[in-house]
Amino acid sequence: MDWLAKMLKLPRTFMFSGSGGAVIQNTPSEAVLATVVAARDRVLHNIDTFNVSKVRTVLEADVAAGLVPLYLYATDVANDFGLWVHVDAAYGGSSCICPELRHHFNGIERVDSLSLSPHKWLTHMAKTVREVFKI
Repeated sequence: MDWLAKMLKLPRTFMFSGSGGAVIQNTPSEAVLATVVAARDRVLHNIDTFNVSKVRTVLEADVAAGLVPLYLYATDVANDFGLWVHVDAAYGGSSCICPELRHHFNGIERVDSLSLSPHKWLTHMAKTVREVFKI
């Protein structure tokens, strides 16, 4: 999967040749589930150093409001609290192969995981090519 990471100009942390790697899942839902499990494992591994008091205040307020906190998707403060940050780019993320769209991945080096579904975008492109060339 390094070839896709290179086309998207992702940091080496998303490549097998770097310190990361990729896993192919059947659906974006499975990819999100894998990130939830990885996030849980990281928190359990670092539980002694994880400061839960500040996060707990926010979560308790959410629960009191009738919400069910489960997963932090992406915020500017996630890294400050050691939370897992996942970016779901399943539909449009593959378009960042194009240099003029690459800026949408600015800051991607700060996330822990990224899900892409290249077949969705590439299938759309195939349809467009067929329409343009009347194939």
